[in-house]
Amino acid sequence: MSIRAMVIDDDPAIREMLEFSLGLEGYDVSTAPDGTSALNALRIERPDVIVLDVMMPLLNGYQVLQRLRELEDHAFTPVIFLTAKATDEEVWEGWSKGADSYITKPVDMDVLVGEIERVIAARGVAA
Repeated sequence: MSIRAMVIDDDPAIREMLEFSLGLEGYDVSTAPDGTSALNALRIERPDVIVLDVMMPLLNGYQVLQRLRELEDHAFTPVIFLTAKATDEEVWEGWSKGADSYITKPVDMDVLVGEIERVIAARGVAA
């Protein structure tokens, strides 16, 4: 059984690259272009992990994470912020909002895959 990952990012090039790269690693990947679309999709989808951009229109990543934690089915879904926000203060804000991991762009796929594996193991998600 493959791990289901959802990538939420407003940049189509990043979404496509992550979908392709994670697919090569054996993940079953779905994508969403913004937080509103993602929350709608999450009414039926049950990803094992979510890779979430912070800077997006409509709802930013922090708002998406807050709403996600309010949903019974996704209260404990691991969330990895993947963002260009890289100052110490910005990284701390991401952690303080409840992220399971925080990775800055440009992304190193080995680091992302390692963090996906780590957060899934930490949350006890069956793969």
